[in-house]
Amino acid sequence: MKLKIILLSAILSTTSMAKGVEEVVVVGVHKDPLKNIDIKCNGKETPIEQRTPSPEIPRVTYKNGEDEIITAKFNSLTQENKECVSKFESAYIESVFQYCTKYNLAACIAGGCNHVAGYSLHTAVQIKAFESCNIKL
Repeated sequence: MKLKIILLSAILSTTSMAKGVEEVVVVGVHKDPLKNIDIKCNGKETPIEQRTPSPEIPRVTYKNGEDEIITAKFNSLTQENKECVSKFESAYIESVFQYCTKYNLAACIAGGCNHVAGYSLHTAVQIKAFESCNIKL
């Protein structure tokens, strides 16, 4: 939403300047919206040295469409294998959510640990799921 507002403001500003208008007022959009944001955190996260190791699987940068090949492989799996991969992924997301909750890692993130856990699923997790389910790439 913020990006759309910024783009809209830029378009309006450019168009308005060309027509000699000094200022365009868009209802609900402030000239400097960042000054009006009040972020309230829900406590503080536990310092890293006091946490157990994270269950998160590190992200990997893939090249030459490798991630697309892995996604295509998932889409071509049998129903049984898809269920196995889905179970792995669900357990992984739940473990990330529980870890996040335990250490209050989303104290200042809208959506909290649900947001963190939801975005924890990526291609490297799919690869680990394939390995767990004995699926060859």
